[in-house]
Amino acid sequence: MFVSVIMPVYNSARFLRPALDSVLAQTHRDFEFVIIDDGSTDNSPEIMAEAAARDSRIRIIRQDNQGGAAARNRALKECHAEWVASVDADDMMLPERLARQIAFIGRYPEVKVFASRAYYIDERDRILGKTKLEPFATPEQFHSYLAKGGILGLNHPSVMFHLPTIQAVGGYRVQFPLSQDLDLWNRVAEAGHLVLLQDELLTKYRIHGASEVASKAYAMMLDFEYMKACILARRAGQAEPTRAQFEARWASRPWSERLATKLFHEANINYRAAAFDLACGRYLKGLGRLLYAGCCRPDYVLGRLATQFTPNVFRRSGTEPQSGQPA
Repeated sequence: MFVSVIMPVYNSARFLRPALDSVLAQTHRDFEFVIIDDGSTDNSPEIMAEAAARDSRIRIIRQDNQGGAAARNRALKECHAEWVASVDADDMMLPERLARQIAFIGRYPEVKVFASRAYYIDERDRILGKTKLEPFATPEQFHSYLAKGGILGLNHPSVMFHLPTIQAVGGYRVQFPLSQDLDLWNRVAEAGHLVLLQDELLTKYRIHGASEVASKAYAMMLDFEYMKACILARRAGQAEPTRAQFEARWASRPWSERLATKLFHEANINYRAAAFDLACGRYLKGLGRLLYAGCCRPDYVLGRLATQFTPNVFRRSGTEPQSGQPA
């Protein structure tokens, strides 16, 4: 089965070589590799050119910097395969990812979007843990989850999707710069298509720049809340609000509601950043973030600590995972 692999690149030189090598090392060899250089100003172009010189499956398309959604949409226009695998420039595929995902399509021929689970890794490739098991790993779970109003979230660098389906719903939307993937998966599901989690560990998802993530907490909150408002409007049979309409409605909400929402997002983002810092041995910074998250929403943090923060969730490990290993 011929597939397309897409990768947007913007100033990703630090981790780009291992990301490229992980794609080229796939046991399934029948693929094209479409890379969009989204206006990089570091030495990413040279690294990509070196890889392309040694493997003819690579095609590099350069454009001015337009952001992740625009870069991915450009990549989709360049794809020749019916199925597309997504990977980011700082993450890595395990060797059997494409083979295992093609096998997954054989198990669920009606699926149109799915993603594997992933190992979290740090800047030095140490395994810290793994992504959680989402409650839509079977068609029955998916339909039940959607019927209850659930919002679908998948690990973007682990996703494989049916290109004609993605094109039919309009692809990625640039008005959601920080939630472009969540917006897309939910529109696919609302169009009547099956979206699933593949319960196999097939990707290494790099966590770095925790401080930058935490600094974007407010922007991420607004982007997510706008995306959620659009989902709720569509599911109620109403027109989506514009960004200006959403922000006006947001500003008109009682200050207590806005504060409660902000505190939840602050707790969520800083809890995850704390887990990363602690796993990497940055104990003072991690405990500080954890304390801040607890001050924002003590009930949320205590619940996460009770159910998820175990030695197996975020841990140091030098053990190389086996591709396709179930969680």
